[in-house]
Amino acid sequence: PKGHSVKGADVLPERDEEWDFEDGENGSPVEFRPQRKERKPAKSGSIAKGSPLEELNQKEHKEVMEFINMYQSLANAADEEKYYWDEADYDRSNEAKKQEMFEKFSAEATRDADGNLVIEVEDDVFDMFDAVQDEPKKEEKKERRQQGGFGNPANDPNFEFVMERLGIEFSKTPPGPEYDAVTPLDVQGSSMSDFVEAMLKHPTKYTELRYTAQHPESTREPLPDMPPSRRSPSKEFLEANMRFIYVWGLPPLNVNGIPGDIENPVDCLEIQKTVAGLFDVSPESVSAASLTSAFVGFPTAADQRIALAIGPMQDLMESPVTMSHYSPDSDKKLAMFDGAEGSLVLFSGLPSGTTPSTIAQSLFPAGSEVGELYGNIDVNDIVMLSPNSAVVKYESADVADHLIGSDIAQQRLVEFGQHRIRYSKARRELNYSGFHGGPGGQDRLRKLGSRMVVDGDMPTKDFFLSHAGTLMVRNLDPSVGKDDISKFFQTYCTLPRDREGSVEFVTCHKGLPTGKAYVGFDELGEAETAFEALKASGSRITAGDLGPNSVVVRTVKELNKVNRESRQTRSDEELLDNLHNWEQYVAPADIDELVQLGISKDALDEALRAIRYQNPTFASLDQALRDETTNPDKEVGGMYRELVQEYIATLKECVSTPENPGVVYESLFFPDEPIDTEIFDDEVDRQEELAKKREIP
Repeated sequence: PKGHSVKGADVLPERDEEWDFEDGENGSPVEFRPQRKERKPAKSGSIAKGSPLEELNQKEHKEVMEFINMYQSLANAADEEKYYWDEADYDRSNEAKKQEMFEKFSAEATRDADGNLVIEVEDDVFDMFDAVQDEPKKEEKKERRQQGGFGNPANDPNFEFVMERLGIEFSKTPPGPEYDAVTPLDVQGSSMSDFVEAMLKHPTKYTELRYTAQHPESTREPLPDMPPSRRSPSKEFLEANMRFIYVWGLPPLNVNGIPGDIENPVDCLEIQKTVAGLFDVSPESVSAASLTSAFVGFPTAADQRIALAIGPMQDLMESPVTMSHYSPDSDKKLAMFDGAEGSLVLFSGLPSGTTPSTIAQSLFPAGSEVGELYGNIDVNDIVMLSPNSAVVKYESADVADHLIGSDIAQQRLVEFGQHRIRYSKARRELNYSGFHGGPGGQDRLRKLGSRMVVDGDMPTKDFFLSHAGTLMVRNLDPSVGKDDISKFFQTYCTLPRDREGSVEFVTCHKGLPTGKAYVGFDELGEAETAFEALKASGSRITAGDLGPNSVVVRTVKELNKVNRESRQTRSDEELLDNLHNWEQYVAPADIDELVQLGISKDALDEALRAIRYQNPTFASLDQALRDETTNPDKEVGGMYRELVQEYIATLKECVSTPENPGVVYESLFFPDEPIDTEIFDDEVDRQEELAKKREIP
């Protein structure tokens, strides 16, 4: 794709196209004629765009071929989906796109000198319609059909295939034995048309279609946490592209010293041009999200994969930080600075991701000349007004004046203004369409929405589903690790925390920290308890308790609420009683009867305790919460209770005595044969030996 070549070079020349429309009846366009308009090759790097391969030297040729091989491997790679939907399931077909584009082109086209409707399009749009040019016209189709060309069932290879699927006897050649095989049906979507298309393409007579009914717990899905300051692209931008990347960390836009305005089209265009230069795409492929971020659109999934792998043309952009005197207004965040007007300094244009601890430690670092003069800053004397501006309180107005007029301080601000460009994968949000599908109409069908979800706006699927509740924390200092977070939240947890698996850091696509993480809780209600405890401090963790920064805490809300039971806490005595006390399920008279018949209570304990301990059916599966078990209709412990009752009843039926051997024992002898009861004479001795073995030495 354009923009991801070696040193800016493309393998093929870059071209614009024009479209001709031939007028049909009443002036309606009925046919296209593409006209290519060649651009002059543009120089970018050491290899000119559009340079023929045969004109490159050996080193340049090797460099280009390596890129081509990498491009092909990335283009054919499969996307790894960690979140909640596969974008490919919601891609629009090329036919739908072509129809929409056709209508748009018809309305926007202008007439040339010959009276034809003409419109310029990009290469990928031209290629989409290029196949249309090869289709024969209506008259040619009619003539070929009369001559036995396509459309004639005898010569149409697809016709025989369809007839076989419909069970119509038409095939002249009997199918082979492989045609009778049962193979899985490859359905690409959830609509009826997807099902019909899959059936028509199915290679055998029989198909296998499976539907996995998900447990309600597996349908849980979090609501994405979208920053209100991040503007979503327009509908036209979303419809024109298939895949997206979110880019942030740009230097804040300033026009002649005046901060930019995201609502100003001119300022937005500047942001578009900046990001377009980073990813070598057209400004139309960029939509400004804020003064420091933007979305980049791509026509195919392969283009997005390649852009993610290669990244921007430059990782750092320079933009000096500025400082000036600051007079506080009614901002509540600056109430702590009342009476210190002359000693307040405003730093603007800070790199994205800057925190109070970063300013205190790195703006004027210790050990340097500028650090000796102005580096004695306490984290509590710093307030972030925005992601790119902060107010710092100094010891006195004289120190603040001296800082603002210092040349070495100004030079340090130039060095500090290194803005690291970061990027992540983005996708369109899914909204409930109002319809249901699947067996029994249990599946909520969804459609693409108008907002963008960026990787990290929600926890990954595996992490979220493996925890009963989740909190989101942001403004973390890079020095904070999983151990620190786990230790802090252990206070709100009943069981020891899994320090490795209960924290998920959010990073950009290159693995750099974003100051954001998700914290999982194993027990239902623990996340809510922790959040309520922190609400007293404004839903913040005080600076110093979890790193040097004041950390913001938010609950991760669920899109579809699932009714779940809270797991009760039981003492050791209660747990052992649940394991051993099988007598609670049967009548005491039945136990006494078995004891009188020679079956000791110790033998019953051994048998039923072994079943309870060794068989998971009567352990974890039977004791699970009703919203987690495979048998939700039975109460907790219901299967074990039924087993004990059936076991005792069966023993009562099968027990034998010399006076009443029972039907089971009598069935061992012929009808006229006398019943031999000598075996009962040894039973007393056998029971005594068993009792001795049970004695604990």
